[in-house]
Amino acid sequence: MKTIRYRGLSKAQESTPSMSIRDTRPFLRRTYDFCSSLTGSVTLIGVCSILILCLPLINDLLFVLVLLIFWNAFWQLPRLPVRLPMGAKHLDVSNKDPKHHKPQKANGLYFFANEMNTKHEVWFSNDDMRTHALILGSTGSGKTQSLLSIAFNALAQGSGFIYVDGKGDNSLFAQVFSMARSMGREDDLLVVNYMTGAEDIIGPQQEALSNTLNPFAIGSSSMLSQLVVSMMGSSKQGGDGDMWKGRAISFVEALMRVLVYLRDQAYFNLDSELIRKYFSLDVLENLLQNKVAIDQDEHEIYIQETLPKEVLSPLYNYLGTLPGYQKKNVGKQSDKTYEQHGYITMQLTRIFGSLADVYAHIMRTNLAEVNFKDVVLNRRILVVLLPALEKSPDELANLGKLIIASLKAMLASGLGSRIQGDYKEVIESKPSNAETPFLCILDEYGYYAVEGFAVVPAQARSLGFSVVFAGQDIPAFQKASKEEAASIFANTNIKVCMKLEDPTETWDFFNKTAGEAYVTVAKSYNMGSNGQAYGYQDTKEATIEKRSRLDLMDLKDQLPGEAHVFFQSGIYRTKMFYAAPPKTSAIRLNRFLKLESLSNGFLQCYQFANKHDQYPIIQDAVPISSRRLSQALLQNNNSDEEDKEILEVEVAEIEEEQYGKIEDDQNIEQVDFTESNAIPTDLTALASAEESAEDHTLEAKEAKEAKTATKVDLSLNTEESADKNILTCLIAADHQDRGSRRLIDMQRLSSLIYTLNIMRGRNMRLAKEQAQEKEQKLLKLGQYYLKIKKGSGRRLLHQKLTHSLSGTVGNDHIK
Repeated sequence: MKTIRYRGLSKAQESTPSMSIRDTRPFLRRTYDFCSSLTGSVTLIGVCSILILCLPLINDLLFVLVLLIFWNAFWQLPRLPVRLPMGAKHLDVSNKDPKHHKPQKANGLYFFANEMNTKHEVWFSNDDMRTHALILGSTGSGKTQSLLSIAFNALAQGSGFIYVDGKGDNSLFAQVFSMARSMGREDDLLVVNYMTGAEDIIGPQQEALSNTLNPFAIGSSSMLSQLVVSMMGSSKQGGDGDMWKGRAISFVEALMRVLVYLRDQAYFNLDSELIRKYFSLDVLENLLQNKVAIDQDEHEIYIQETLPKEVLSPLYNYLGTLPGYQKKNVGKQSDKTYEQHGYITMQLTRIFGSLADVYAHIMRTNLAEVNFKDVVLNRRILVVLLPALEKSPDELANLGKLIIASLKAMLASGLGSRIQGDYKEVIESKPSNAETPFLCILDEYGYYAVEGFAVVPAQARSLGFSVVFAGQDIPAFQKASKEEAASIFANTNIKVCMKLEDPTETWDFFNKTAGEAYVTVAKSYNMGSNGQAYGYQDTKEATIEKRSRLDLMDLKDQLPGEAHVFFQSGIYRTKMFYAAPPKTSAIRLNRFLKLESLSNGFLQCYQFANKHDQYPIIQDAVPISSRRLSQALLQNNNSDEEDKEILEVEVAEIEEEQYGKIEDDQNIEQVDFTESNAIPTDLTALASAEESAEDHTLEAKEAKEAKTATKVDLSLNTEESADKNILTCLIAADHQDRGSRRLIDMQRLSSLIYTLNIMRGRNMRLAKEQAQEKEQKLLKLGQYYLKIKKGSGRRLLHQKLTHSLSGTVGNDHIK
């Protein structure tokens, strides 16, 4: 058989570089290093012990030698490749005080790997992890399992993590669920799953696919505007394309300014579907001119306060620059105006179509289950699955931008905005200050790399945040921006290279990271004099060369789970930690009950209902708005006669101030109950305000709504006067929250009555006997108030207020 000859080198012909390296340390130095090591000291003590038995004449000398070796080894502080674990009882020589350069307590927190040759553990401290990590490895290198094992460290510390997977593998969630269950943390597990299995998700599904996410629920208008702008992408057309994109950005910023303000004022919850509804020019005009907003169901919301000029000004300026727009033609603009506005909004159609339609089962929600602030501050576990096979690169990048932007918004809120005050309040009270970092793992980051995220590694350190970037090669990181990728590489102090197949940019990066070192190598070999030696021998000459500390073949030959770890100037050839989470028989998704946030008005009314704090509420709740009178009614220790005297004086003063002097023979219909003097906390007066406001369009409209609103009282138990008392307080607190407008609309009153029905079921914390005693006193005073100076002009006001005031409190309040 003919032998095939190759010109390349075979494995047998290769020479191992380490064979030519020579140890040129002095003899005494090598001896000391050997005796100081654990292996050397144990070996020498064992040899000396044997010699003591064999050579009794020098026992004393050998014993002294054993003591010296033991003493030297005993005082050697233990060392590990990077840090000692926190549980070690020794000082860590690698953790030195920056001021005095003395070893400090061990603080190793994250276990990464074991060194291949020595089996020593590789630990990193809290400070090390907050300088962030970069892990690169080709397919099949064991990168995902290594990342999960790093995440297991966070669970062992009682912390949490965010894991964003660009591959979109559902087995990842199964493994995370298994780890969480093994640590008793499955209730803290959340998942945002963008995978749909190549199917359209329409209507309710048999099984839940994902927890819900609303990126517009928190964050300032500027942050949300930048989120939308980042998803728009860059215009490659130039010229007109940049101009239209600029106008679209201006529109988004102006619109977000108004919507975020209304969201913060609790008029509605903001989501992608609601934002899209405000693209209509008619809706914008109705909001600006008539102060009428719409919610997700397109129900009209009447804004009862004057919106700040700073909020409305950007939107007014946008409309003012819209070609053909005329302020007087509200709802009847020219076709050119609608056309120009359509050119601007069409640039946003794809973005919000994706959010509100394609991922409606995740994004179209008022109250989302995933809140990034809650995830980070309460150390929960969040897994994000991005479908790399289902979506185009641009769509995948947009999904990643949503997650990254939400994360940036949370980080921005944690940085704090105060720069003066007490140090403990301004600096040390940051919610992110903790002894353990919060871990964020971005696997396959190159698939969804976001321009502008490079600033996060620099800022996240002060927030107690640790970011782990992972991918297959460097070119994937450079898709978004080479400058961004370079910044990320520069701000990650821990670098891990697993099995590597890219011999170009990725290899060059790690080769430069490893650097070069001076080594002593044999100068040459010869066969000896006359060729009589057995093979080639060292010529006993050595030279110093500068060689690379890393070899590409070593990276290629790594097995799954093996890695080169780079930290500071050290290179550690390791076997990565493998958590090996056990499989669970069933996997489930956590579902949560949606509850709207409590307003200030609700909290104040709850305090009133439980008799905790009555002064602020009673001052605006009872028809006679006087602090002195409210003290007389509830909290004083006066006798009944003293209370009656106070009541008479206060009634006379307030009636004259509110309604002027009323003659005894004046008719009831002649009293002017307009908006200026309508009593805000009396439902009867609210309904009656319409009678004298026919000439005022706005007042008539509000009065009509208020009159209609009183019909909702059918949902109450009219026999329980306590309901009316609490409802009165709810209305008063609502006025404090939403402005000084006196009249409320049907929708808001319905919401207040719903709140009242909830409060009726709460247990009163005040003793039943004490509450009933105060209620009886209130009832007597209320009845006396209606009878004072009967037949005088004040009877006109009494007839208007009899229905509400006569039932200010009831005996069933405690029930």
